[in-house]
Amino acid sequence: VHLLRNAVDHGLETREERLSVGKTAAGKVRLEVRREKDQVVMTVADDGRGMDPARLIESAVERKLITPGQRGSISPQQAFMLTCIPGFSTAQQITDISGRGVGMDVVRCSIQSLGGSLSIDSSVGLGTRISVQVPVTVAIIQILLVRCSSLTVGFPIVRIKRTLELRRGEITTRGKQKVFYLEGEAMPLLSLNRLLGAPSLRPSGDCIPTIVTELRGKKVGLVVDRFEGQQDVFLKPLGRPLDELRGAAGAAILGDGRVVVILDTAGLV
Repeated sequence: VHLLRNAVDHGLETREERLSVGKTAAGKVRLEVRREKDQVVMTVADDGRGMDPARLIESAVERKLITPGQRGSISPQQAFMLTCIPGFSTAQQITDISGRGVGMDVVRCSIQSLGGSLSIDSSVGLGTRISVQVPVTVAIIQILLVRCSSLTVGFPIVRIKRTLELRRGEITTRGKQKVFYLEGEAMPLLSLNRLLGAPSLRPSGDCIPTIVTELRGKKVGLVVDRFEGQQDVFLKPLGRPLDELRGAAGAAILGDGRVVVILDTAGLV
């Protein structure tokens, strides 16, 4: 509903603006739903003003969501995803059509908590297309179990780009940030233990278990203590007050009786 409201309120131009650029007086918003194997794909597309990647980047810099030095390294596709960062907006005023207090960051987090994903494509003057992809059965998900200190937690497989065993020699430092290179792309290396507030254990071997995932639209590596395998689990929502845990999408009971928290990467930072 929020995506439809955004398309009407922010995507479509006024009648006068449309006529001045040779468009029909009435704008069009198309809602499409289809099934692709075990996924449901929902698309909201409009023929409105579209989004300018350069303007999105400048808006993010003004709001200090990214640094000025990051301008040149952001692709148009990454610029569109900046709209999903908390606190981002290019709207000049709040209206009752698009809603108050609900941003694209909330939309994206809600989708990711279901094991889904969101993508945005836009062309200036031609319109915007936003696609949402979620599993047909959102209750049963496949997870990767990882160990962090004394904790065992789960990551939805759909949120994992890749798993690695990084060698120490593959890790370098940029300023205060540890990074590694994957297919020529530099990625920040973060400790999942530190993000969860768990004690950090120094890896005993030469290889460091690492999950490649996305945080705020950018690929990062999350260091864990060890991988514990994959499982299909029934995802249960967390009740109060556990539903306020940062980065928690829900919980599952494993076959041996253990309860594990399923992490939502979008909410970790």
